[in-house]
Amino acid sequence: MDLVNTIGETTSLGASGMILWGSFNLSQTVDTCRKLQGYMNTTLNPYIINVTLAAKMCSQVFCQEKGVCTRKDVNTESYLHLNPIHLTVELVENGQFTIKGEPTVEDLKLFADHFICSCFANMACEKKVNVETDTIYINVCASKNVCLRTVLNPRNATSPNSTREILHSSTSLVLFLLFLIVLENERFGMQTRL
Repeated sequence: MDLVNTIGETTSLGASGMILWGSFNLSQTVDTCRKLQGYMNTTLNPYIINVTLAAKMCSQVFCQEKGVCTRKDVNTESYLHLNPIHLTVELVENGQFTIKGEPTVEDLKLFADHFICSCFANMACEKKVNVETDTIYINVCASKNVCLRTVLNPRNATSPNSTREILHSSTSLVLFLLFLIVLENERFGMQTRL
């Protein structure tokens, strides 16, 4: 599955969610179940965590969590991804995920250059944030225990104060994240764009 051109594209255009499905034969044998679990642990779940945290971080910083970041130019290939130079999602013991690294002011500048804030219905979210001068507090979660918490201070960009807590069992991550997206969009009255 091409995750960038499906999940990544959908998220970057501001869609409020998506549904993934496969055929029944993915779970008919022990071998195919193991292959599916391996794919989810090494590829799908880390990508979903990456995109979810990037989208929520952009929304929190630039939309005050009252909207979503969408591409300034829909014809570009800009995606809401965590910068792999600074952040990686890794699987550790017992099916838990952890994040290594932390975002930087430069990462937020890239979001500001390529994305705009699309406000939820009846919400005002036009506050301008200057990532080069403002201290930025980031506290976003992909689910209950999959969070990225840090403080970015452009004046002291080499050592931001950070606490990272990213742990999650991969068993139900995909369904849980889709449920959260749908629930959050209903809460804010946002319509899905595909």
